[in-house]
Amino acid sequence: MSQKKQLTGGQKALRVLAVTLGSLAVLVLLLLVGVRAYFRIPVREYYRNSEPAFVIPGLSDGMIHQGLAYDDASDTFLITGYRTGGAASQLSLVSKSDGTEIKRLSLANEDGSAFTGHVGGITLYGDYVYVADVKGLMVFRKSDVENASSGDSIQSVGFFETTAADDHLRVSFTHVEGDTLYVGEFYRAQNYPTPDSHKYTTAAGDQNTALILAYPLDETAPLGISDTIRCAYSIPDLVQGMCFDGNGNICLSTSYAVAFSHIRIYNAQKEEGTVTVLGQTVPRYVLDSSTLVEDIKLAPMAEEIAAVDGKLYTMDYTADYQLDALLEAKFTSAKYCYATDLSKYSTKK
Repeated sequence: MSQKKQLTGGQKALRVLAVTLGSLAVLVLLLLVGVRAYFRIPVREYYRNSEPAFVIPGLSDGMIHQGLAYDDASDTFLITGYRTGGAASQLSLVSKSDGTEIKRLSLANEDGSAFTGHVGGITLYGDYVYVADVKGLMVFRKSDVENASSGDSIQSVGFFETTAADDHLRVSFTHVEGDTLYVGEFYRAQNYPTPDSHKYTTAAGDQNTALILAYPLDETAPLGISDTIRCAYSIPDLVQGMCFDGNGNICLSTSYAVAFSHIRIYNAQKEEGTVTVLGQTVPRYVLDSSTLVEDIKLAPMAEEIAAVDGKLYTMDYTADYQLDALLEAKFTSAKYCYATDLSKYSTKK
């Protein structure tokens, strides 16, 4: 009769440790699968209608991405991002055709000092590149961007302010469509309030909390912008970016932290009275439930957006040193800028 081998105390401890570690590994795996399912399943339609366009540059270099614009002259995307620790904010250029990063530049103030502020959106017109800052737009020469080598610094040539004696618009995002420059603000009651005069209860009963201002563009004007506001758009809270969809509709991206993002598409033609902003009284158009054309749900932290050839390019905020953004990036494939086929949605109403 064989005798059962007795385990020593050390062997028993190792067996318990192995079982414990194995159980923990299974629990971690189940957690990862569960979290990924939580982030992916509710937005599976978005991923089904989208494809990765390019890997967002600088993910491991501390670049905290904010702005996205497309330059059709060079078939290039322009991406802004700020950094922590006193490092200069950056501008990255990415080829649309193959998704590679062409170069990355540091941003400098008019006096040549490093610009270390929280850059927001970006857009361009003629020989000007506009980058959102708290009090307006930093302005750069597009020719300087084109002539600079990767790693160089480009110097601002001016600043377009969106402040007045008793009013201000804190620019978060910006966009150029045709001969019009749009600048918009982000509202969140807890930490990003807007002036009360910017808030509006629409005829449909929506409580809008922020504005987009439209300025005429003129290459002969200082910095290419006329300071006479053409009109204003009343918008909801948490707006991170805007563009037009090619059918005359305005697309707004909304997000904050790890809540799911939305791309809301509005008919932009409904006018409701006027609004006085920055000392000018202008027509007010409303983007609310009555003008909503489509609501696309997508992964958290969507930032600025750009529409190119019927596709909506969306980039997420991916500060990989922050836990929430790191988790979101790991579980939702946020390392990519996605291109969404707008023809899959009812955007022609």
